[in-house]
Amino acid sequence: MARHNSLKDSKLRSFFNQADVVTQCPEYISFNFKFVSRENGNGQDFSEWNEEGIKELCSKLRDFSGKTVLELKQDKSLVVYGDFPRNSALHLPISLPENGLNWGRLRLDGKKRVAGFFLVEPPEMAKNVFYLVFLDAEHEFYPVEKKHT
Repeated sequence: MARHNSLKDSKLRSFFNQADVVTQCPEYISFNFKFVSRENGNGQDFSEWNEEGIKELCSKLRDFSGKTVLELKQDKSLVVYGDFPRNSALHLPISLPENGLNWGRLRLDGKKRVAGFFLVEPPEMAKNVFYLVFLDAEHEFYPVEKKHT
């Protein structure tokens, strides 16, 4: 028979009360992994990243989740492009629509990025959700030519 600790249960209920969470961090970015895909041979899969890379990814996402979308844009961790980039070395997954998505990327370090989208017209509870689609260790989502100075 399971023992119940009413004080602990009460604290957990209070901590995870949906209204409390929403009012404490209404603008913070959050992440959805439903669309992470290797469809069309795009990007990488979690199994293709080494243990250290996965740890770095989780650590960065944890750090990002303590910031608002605006803060991430201001510190250039997040760039939102709008339409799927025409010069992308990756391809729009056929399972996703061409319209209604604001594509962007989060910079992890060096060349490593994760790319995905925000919904153009999200329900209120999803307005700060970044839907990850590509793990991009080689900066292929939005490649840029290096400037020679």
